[in-house]
Amino acid sequence: LGTVAATTALTGFMTSLLLKVFGRRTVMFVGQLTLIAQFATLGCLDYINDADTFFMVSVGAQIIGGIGGGANSAASMAIVTSMDSADRE
Repeated sequence: LGTVAATTALTGFMTSLLLKVFGRRTVMFVGQLTLIAQFATLGCLDYINDADTFFMVSVGAQIIGGIGGGANSAASMAIVTSMDSADRE
């Protein structure tokens, strides 16, 4: 569907603007939590029998994962660039 890719691109840009407000490590932590929420939601899709509910929950989970992916990509690059050059390897 491209839901994850579109949400990741949009959220990565928005998150990069908010890194100084919330902090890099906090954004990384929240991004990991949203990815865990996505995986848990996708794992529970086996128990949904209604097709419309299945579709809406799966798209919602993919959006949540895209938010986490965008937050993690922006925060991880900010963390890496803030390290000393000797610590990067």
